[in-house]
Amino acid sequence: MKDKYNIIGAIGVLLYVAYTLFSKFVRPVPDIIGIPLILIAIALVAVAVVKTGRIWGGNKRKR
Repeated sequence: MKDKYNIIGAIGVLLYVAYTLFSKFVRPVPDIIGIPLILIAIALVAVAVVKTGRIWGGNKRKR
């Protein structure tokens, strides 16, 4: 089940990187498309971090 959330986090990061590269090097993305896309990417990464308890492959923190 944790693998599912790692894939979700990777998709979120990929969306953000694709948006940034497209916006900087190809042509500016309109705000009406860009803002929801970035919010979705942030939400996907946040879900992956909360559900797995890991950030970029690190172990779960012990409290």
